[in-house]
Amino acid sequence: MSELPITKDFYNRSERCTYFLKELKSFFESNDNITDIHFIPVIKGYEVEYINGGISEKLCINIRNKFYDGMIIKKYVDGKFKKIYCTKENFAETVNRIF
Repeated sequence: MSELPITKDFYNRSERCTYFLKELKSFFESNDNITDIHFIPVIKGYEVEYINGGISEKLCINIRNKFYDGMIIKKYVDGKFKKIYCTKENFAETVNRIF
């Protein structure tokens, strides 16, 4: 790890994001209403775009934040901000709250 040009905090946040995306992918696979899924890496985390029952939705996952150690997830429905979620662990529970 000492050879990597990233900090341990950033590595831990990235690891959390990976576990969250794994839970999200499992949820998408078990739900037939959700189609056209795109996982898009961005500088501060990920964006996940999908169609839920014919409606375009997007999750913006931010892993870099000065004031909060966990992830901040913003949900947009048809391009309009819907709700914000914060999580550090219990990612399956967070996915259930989002949907």
